[in-house]
Amino acid sequence: MRLVSIVELLLTHQPDFARFNVEDSITKQFVLKTAILAQQQNPNIDLEHIKAKLKTVYAQRSNIVHGNFHQINRLLKKGESFETLVSDSYDFARIVLDAHLRHPQFVKFLKEN
Repeated sequence: MRLVSIVELLLTHQPDFARFNVEDSITKQFVLKTAILAQQQNPNIDLEHIKAKLKTVYAQRSNIVHGNFHQINRLLKKGESFETLVSDSYDFARIVLDAHLRHPQFVKFLKEN
């Protein structure tokens, strides 16, 4: 949960709910911006696979934060493990922190847009 929250803090901004079509939900920002940095680090990465992993990681972070244990149990019954989620979270946090240290202006640009 903490690792995902760090990525969220570095890459997302409050959505503008005044807009008719809110295209910048926190989940969408988290997935898109983290995938951009992952692809920048490894141009051969399978973006659809990364997108699916990011959605799962963020959804489970939200389930934990909001106490939605039914959804967590559903994921576990599908064969997903917390070890995999934690490992993926470390990978994504490493990618984002590395980008933040190497290219802080770019990461700031991603966060703001």
